[in-house]
Amino acid sequence: MFKSHIQGSIIETDDSKFRLLRKCVRCGKEFETKADDIYCSFACFYKIPNS
Repeated sequence: MFKSHIQGSIIETDDSKFRLLRKCVRCGKEFETKADDIYCSFACFYKIPNS
């Protein structure tokens, strides 16, 4: 059930996809988003909190 999927540098599991959590490619922080490509310049720079 928890298969790993690799999209570019982003690794996610079925569980994280269900929760819409993505890992930042640069720092590895997880946050909630529907975007596919996540980078610190977008997420970490603006410090988007998990909601």
